[in-house]
Amino acid sequence: LHNQRTHQHLADEKRLHLVEFRKETDIFPRVVASPASGCRKPEEVDPNEELDLNLVVSGGNVVRQKE
Repeated sequence: LHNQRTHQHLADEKRLHLVEFRKETDIFPRVVASPASGCRKPEEVDPNEELDLNLVVSGGNVVRQKE
């Protein structure tokens, strides 16, 4: 628990909005957190930068769920 980061911390760290998509809302995006210091411009985001929250918080190690 000590090393867990909040949505706000992740948004501030990446300088990007943290957006959630849910089936219950017909995949309509909902902003969960916004960076306090403003967002980066699209040209400032590396095209190879990992933006999937599951991969960001797990350091790239995601356990596949059984279907």
